Parts: sequence; C-alpha cells; structure tokens
Amino acid sequence: MPKTPKYLSLTENPNLVGALPRSLMNLRLEKFDFATTRLCEPGDREFQTWLSSGVRYLWSTGCRCDAPPIWERIWPLGGTLSSQGDMTDYTFRSGTFSTAVTVTHTPLSSGPPVLLDEAPLAAGAPPAKRLAGIRHYYQVSAVNDSGQPVTPTLPYTVTVGYSMLDLGGVVESTLALYRWDGARWVKEPTSRVDMAQDQVMATPNRFSTWAVLGEMERTYLPLVRR
Repeated sequence: MPKTPKYLSLTENPNLVGALPRSLMNLRLEKFDFATTRLCEPGDREFQTWLSSGVRYLWSTGCRCDAPPIWERIWPLGGTLSSQGDMTDYTFRSGTFSTAVTVTHTPLSSGPPVLLDEAPLAAGAPPAKRLAGIRHYYQVSAVNDSGQPVTPTLPYTVTVGYSMLDLGGVVESTLALYRWDGARWVKEPTSRVDMAQDQVMATPNRFSTWAVLGEMERTYLPLVRR
C-alpha cells in the first residue's frame, strides 16, 4: 500500500497554471509548497477548509481561482442565491421586489484600491484605520424582464464565508462588508462578523460593488531616545 506523502513541493515550476486539483483533499499534508507556481486555490468552503486544517505548513501563491458569475430568478415572494465558488449566499424576503427579477452575483479577483491615510485627523487623534482586503470582492445587480436595473425595496441578507488563509495580517474581529461608492470604501452599518462560523453577514438595502475588509495588525516599535 503506497504511503501518503507528508511533504508536497511544486516549487520551481512556473509553468504550472490553473486550479489546484480537488483530489489533493484526499491527502493530509504536513507541508505543501506551491508558492512559485501560477496555480490558484478553488474558493469554495470545502477546499479552503482543507487548506486551513489539512495542511500544517502552507506556502501559497495567494491567488484564488476566479469563480463564474451566478444568477438566479427571484420572485416577489422572495428567494435565495448561492455562489459556492466564493462562499457568498443571499436571502431575499417577500416584498424585496415588486416583480420578478434576475439577480446576478459576479465574483471579482480584486477591487478598487483601499486608500490608507495614516495621518492623524486632529492633534492628539489616533491615526486612521489601516484596511486591507481578504480576497472577497464581488458585484451584485438585478434587472427586470425588460433589462432595466432594479433596486431592492427591502433589505436583503448576504453572508460571505472566509477561511483563515484569507486573513493574512488582517485582524479577524474587525472584518466587515464595505461598499464602493465610486471614490472610496464605505462600511456597511449592518455588517457583523461571526468568528465561530467564519462568516461576515449584513443586511444592506442596495446593490453595488462590495468587499470584505478588515484592519491590519499593528506592530509597535519601542521608542529609543538618544
């Protein structure tokens, strides 16, 4: 019976392109290194959970495979839409739309830059928060049967899952959903994070370009006087 490898290295293979094979989930690796390839990680919860818990030491490209757009017909009585490729789910309650619409969720590989302003707002004020993304960007829109854009008349529920690999240097407790207003990222006031379930949830009342952002960990250096 062949032994299960404990260390899998794909380094020095820059011509390796595409998605990591799902058959890897049959392995429990001590170390897995594919940092110098052009491979991407499937973004669904099952694969991300395997990477987080099935591999003790991981060196990744940091690239998540692009998930395809997902659309769903939503009726006036309500409905749901689920994008497993980037762990995003929607629930629309009855009355959200007055007529049948097609809601489209489009995952994005990246979003507009997060503008960092570390200058104090006033004398003695703390510096502005340093925000960063965790590889969850998307657009959501709806059209009626005539192809005209439609906005929800009631708040809807959106849940975005994430893995520990997504966090990088971002503080998990600060994660929130942000909307791009054309010039900057604006925090959705209904957003909250469930660290037990690894989910960010919100009940926004509009469609837009969205991202899950959080505050970067801060490193304080000791002050040395001469």
